[in-house]
Order: sequence, then C-alpha cells, then structure tokens
Amino acid sequence: MNNKKQQNIQSEKTLTEIFKYNAGGEASEYHIIIHSTKPEDTYEEQLNAVLNTYDNLLAKELKGGVAVFKRYFLSDAANQADTLLGQLADETVGSTEPNNRKDAIDALTALGYSSMDAAKAVKQADPNADMDAEDILKAALKYLM
Repeated sequence: MNNKKQQNIQSEKTLTEIFKYNAGGEASEYHIIIHSTKPEDTYEEQLNAVLNTYDNLLAKELKGGVAVFKRYFLSDAANQADTLLGQLADETVGSTEPNNRKDAIDALTALGYSSMDAAKAVKQADPNADMDAEDILKAALKYLM
C-alpha cells in the first residue's frame, strides 16, 4: 500500500485518528483510533462517546465503510466487559433488526434501566426480524420482571 494520509478529528469528548491507505484503484483501507478525552467521565460515558463517534464517522467521513476488525482496550476488563458487550449487542444482527433493538434499548433506559441491563434484556428477548421495537420492548420487560 502507498499514499498514507493521516487526519485527526477532535470533538468535545473524543480524539479520532484516521489513517487512510490508498491501495490503488478505488480501494482504500482505513485504520481508525478513537480516544476518549474525558478521563473524569464514567466508563459507560466514555464508551458511549467512542461508539457515537464511530457511528458519526460511518455516517459522514467513512460513509459506506465496513469494519473488518475492531479492538477495544479496557483498563479493567473484569468490570467493563459486560457493559461493552451490552452496548455492542445490537451490532450482531441483520439489517432491519438493529434499529428496532436499539429503539427497545433506548426505551428501557428511558424507563430507568441501565444500558447494560437493557441490552441484556433485549438480547434475552431473542428478537427476530418480524418484531418491531414495541414487541421487543414487551418481551424484554417480561424478562426484567
């Protein structure tokens, strides 16, 4: 690969380093590092900032991009892994389900459940492609009761 380019994007809560490698033709490879810049924030707040930054990158600068590999560095893996897995749960399903799953998780957090508990409940609800957000929410609430 040749023609390496680097771009840094600073936001309120993150610093993003984007490395672009032009392989020739239309193909390019990106290596992205997203740092939380607010050490005073809770782990969950830092994780949300990183995940939101990534989602924004896919919507803007890297529109149409697909992650081949992701790595998360945790300072206290024993206590942070469940939260990370809960936040990433909706990334593991097909094209129409993530929005319905995310909407159900958002509704549960609005009801006062932690995002980790909400994500676990939605996962336990075992939503399928025919379920809308309301159906997933009902099933998740049954699991939480």
